[in-house]
Amino acid sequence: MENATLEQKEFIENFSDGIIIHDNGKILWVNSAAATLIGKTQENLKDGNFLELFSPDQRKILQKKYIQEIKQKKSIPVYEFDLITSDSHILPVEINAILFKYGDNPAVFCMIRDISERKKTENALRQSENLYRTLVETLQDGLSITDLQGKILYCNQKKAKMFGYDSPDKIIGTNCFDLLAPEERGRAVEMMQQIIRQSILKNLEFTVIRKDGSRFPAELRASTLYDETGKPVQIVDIIRDITDQKKVEQAIRESEKRYREFIENSPNPIFTINKKGIIQIWNAACESIFQYKKNQIVGKAHHELLWYPKNLKSIQSKIKQVWTGKTLNNEDLTFLCKDGSFRHTVSRLYPLHDQENRIHGCVFANTDITKRRKMEEDLLTEHSFRSGIIKNAAEGLCVCHEIKDFPYIKFSVWNDRMTEITGYT
Repeated sequence: MENATLEQKEFIENFSDGIIIHDNGKILWVNSAAATLIGKTQENLKDGNFLELFSPDQRKILQKKYIQEIKQKKSIPVYEFDLITSDSHILPVEINAILFKYGDNPAVFCMIRDISERKKTENALRQSENLYRTLVETLQDGLSITDLQGKILYCNQKKAKMFGYDSPDKIIGTNCFDLLAPEERGRAVEMMQQIIRQSILKNLEFTVIRKDGSRFPAELRASTLYDETGKPVQIVDIIRDITDQKKVEQAIRESEKRYREFIENSPNPIFTINKKGIIQIWNAACESIFQYKKNQIVGKAHHELLWYPKNLKSIQSKIKQVWTGKTLNNEDLTFLCKDGSFRHTVSRLYPLHDQENRIHGCVFANTDITKRRKMEEDLLTEHSFRSGIIKNAAEGLCVCHEIKDFPYIKFSVWNDRMTEITGYT
């Protein structure tokens, strides 16, 4: 370089950005970084045309800025251009230029910086922003951004529609507290301060007001946005209309109430346990038959009170099947009562589901068959006793069961003495 010291030449030669010095477009000198960007040697670039290094559609503005205007302005602010490399690739660069003295003549000192990575980053950010905006606008929930005083700075289309407005512009600039029922606003102000302190709050329920004055229940999630210093500056909230959810919850509550009333009024002993084996529901028939009052057994573990130890393993095996979704019918169970006596039942065990269809309990629907079982045992005992009398009687005894095709006769009773008398068994 003309008039430069050795130290200056070494610094510019090894500078990370490309340096090109030209006079009216004729290249006088380039450093190694510029040669690397272009893909040619420094010798091949010297005496070449500065304008021809760039995209043809940009050469007129390059001519104007870096050959004509710079002579009056002495410097040109940073502009972006497309550099054409030796293998015909387009490389985005930015150029910063000044007029300086090169030897005894004025020349243009151009510093050229490769901005391809920055462009990729900017493009990725634009794509990310476009994706973010697309996601925000296609959310099934309403979204808005407010300042710390509640002024709405941004609102998506879903939220505007949720509140009865045809455009977000009708909401932007208003105060978010005005969208709440008057009785909710004091609590909302407190919640906003809590959001700022804690950064995020979830599952907040409020009653909100549409444009026409109608109300609906909403669930809100909100979080704080911070500036680069960590100072809270804005709040983003996501709101969901939970009208249908509330209707479902109400229907479930009513259904559960009817179910509990059915259980409570059933003449059969019915109780339920949760997955930990804790008794949850215990109807009046259970109190009468098993002798435990509700306050004595609800909240207690069923296996500690209701079963003989020898039967417990079998009971737990049956309950385990219920947790898999299986219903067990006509199960013979023997319950241990409070006074130490027992009750025989035929029972149906089936799963209880929550509103998300997850199994959370097991129902024992029982029919007390203790008396029937006792009668069966008594009948068996009596039958055995009578059979013994007939079998061992001194006289020959027989009972004719059927006479269909006389003289063929079918006997239902024929004792040992008849065998001795007739020789027939």
